[in-house]
Amino acid sequence: MKELDEYRQQAQTKRTDLFRMEEALDRHRNLLRHRQDQLNSSFQQGNTETQEAALIHEIQALEAEIERDNATIRALKNPPAQLLAPPLTTEPWQLVEGLHDDLPFLLLPIRIETRFIDVNGQKQIWVRLYPDVMSVDTHEKNLTKDEVQAGEIYWREIWRARHASGEDQAKAIEKDARRALATKAGPRAVWIAQQTQPASLDVAKVEQLQFPQFTEESLKAESWSQAPCSKVMPDCFVVMGFLDGKEVFRKAGNPIPDPLIVGPAPQ
Repeated sequence: MKELDEYRQQAQTKRTDLFRMEEALDRHRNLLRHRQDQLNSSFQQGNTETQEAALIHEIQALEAEIERDNATIRALKNPPAQLLAPPLTTEPWQLVEGLHDDLPFLLLPIRIETRFIDVNGQKQIWVRLYPDVMSVDTHEKNLTKDEVQAGEIYWREIWRARHASGEDQAKAIEKDARRALATKAGPRAVWIAQQTQPASLDVAKVEQLQFPQFTEESLKAESWSQAPCSKVMPDCFVVMGFLDGKEVFRKAGNPIPDPLIVGPAPQ
């Protein structure tokens, strides 16, 4: 169906633009935090006014950049329907019929709340739908400085395990390394290990391990930097009501932004 294909293409373009702007905003916020920390350290250490002035100038430039990023994101999100595409002239249930038969559907659970409301003397049923916990994404790709250090410590211990004198000693060292990283990082432990894995463990000395390099703007200043969201919601929900086995109403809900923010952001 041509209309559906055009709709999906426009929706993907808008979502991609929003994603890129949010990534840029995260980079600028991370770099701002680092520069603010450097400025605080500079004050404490009594560095020259020239060094402090340069940091202040960069901080002001970053703050202005963040304001521009936020303004662009607000424009992309206002109104929310623009996160999808221009309104369709065809009802959603008719569009579904135009999808290819070989396109798979994944049905995830949702939480449904209903209330009967009096509106102008008539009762209406209001329906609210929430994404299930399994549909909510709280993963953050960027690491903190502490997470990078924890990952590097882990891989140094893995190197030690490979060079242990016996199999039992090697297993004990590796087990302790995994336990230490899991205790410090919790569910992010595997991700941290993957992101900090050295180029090779086949080196003669532990000091020769070559770890990935992270720029200041790629490192998070705080462990929590993004709002939880869902990226697997449909474009909209359709609610149907039945009485004695017969359909009595059918209503399409409002367009659902993608991603759908489901919790507070730390900023």
